[in-house]
Amino acid sequence: MARPFVSTQTLPFSSIPMVSQSALVCLARSRVNCAARTRSRSRTWPRRSCKMAAKIKKGDSVVVIAGRDKGTKGEVLKVLVDEDRVVVRGVNVVKKHQKPSQMDPGGLKSFEAPIHVSNVAHADPRDGKAVRVGFKTDEHGRKTRFAKRSGESIDV
Repeated sequence: MARPFVSTQTLPFSSIPMVSQSALVCLARSRVNCAARTRSRSRTWPRRSCKMAAKIKKGDSVVVIAGRDKGTKGEVLKVLVDEDRVVVRGVNVVKKHQKPSQMDPGGLKSFEAPIHVSNVAHADPRDGKAVRVGFKTDEHGRKTRFAKRSGESIDV
C-alpha cells in the first residue's frame, strides 16, 4: 500500500500539519482494525475452565503422565476446579521456609503443591496403568464413570 501524503505545510493560525484524505482513511482503517483485534482478544482471554462433568474427583487413584514425577501413582487429596489443578499425595512435593509463629515452631516444611489436571490420568482398577474415562448410566439411571480400556467401573 502506498504511503499517504503528509504535507509539511501548516494551516493558518495552527501548528497542525495538513493531512491528505487518503492519510485520514488509512488512519481510520488502522484504528478500526486495532479495535476489532482488541475486542476479539478480550472475549477469549483469559481462558476460563469449562464446567464439564468431573473426570477426576477427590479420593481417586491417579497416575502422573507428564512432568518431574512421571509414572508416580497417588491419591487425589484436593481438586482446585477454578484453576484446573489437583493435589496428589506424594507428587510435586516442595519445601517452604516457614517463619516461626506462636502456634508453629517454623523451619522447613514439605507439602504437595498442585499440578495441572492434564498431567494426571486415572489408574485402571484392573492393572493400575493410565486409562481414559468414559461415562455411562447404570441400571438405576445414575451417571457413573468407567475405565475405557478395561470397562470396569471407577465409581464404587
